[in-house]
Amino acid sequence: MSRWQKLNLIPVSIGIIVLVLLAWYKTNFSMENVEAFTVSVPEAEHDLLIATQGSVYKNLVLDGVIEAAKQRKCKISVIDVSDLSNVIADNWTAILILHTWKYSNPQLDAKLFIESQANLNNIVILTTSGEGTHKMQGVDAVTSASSLDRVSEDITEIMRRIDLLLASTND
Repeated sequence: MSRWQKLNLIPVSIGIIVLVLLAWYKTNFSMENVEAFTVSVPEAEHDLLIATQGSVYKNLVLDGVIEAAKQRKCKISVIDVSDLSNVIADNWTAILILHTWKYSNPQLDAKLFIESQANLNNIVILTTSGEGTHKMQGVDAVTSASSLDRVSEDITEIMRRIDLLLASTND
């Protein structure tokens, strides 16, 4: 093998390694799309919208919030966070947004939705990030590192905030 052939192998090898790493990252850390669905509750008094991204952690949080919200007589609609642009916030008693912080930024659809709201009085946000501390400026959000051992704690905090919203509509 000539010297030039050996030198050409270096960038090709680096390119292959980068592609493999990108594929691994996408497989392990990408969020899944969520299929929209509704949970009807007899004699529902409130409407709760949950906009989420799919991941093991978020799916567990979603399941826990749904179970808790059913006990509070909420009709629950679940959508993918990418569908937030179609949402009119005033049509909901409460909105829960579960989104991921990636590459030093919030999920774009969640960010645009939050920025478009005149007030955030009926919105609860869970932001997940590697460190579990990132959140949008000026937004009161629950933050987490998507740690499975925190699912119960995070559901409890989310429901505490949703309960405050539900109570304010009963006044």
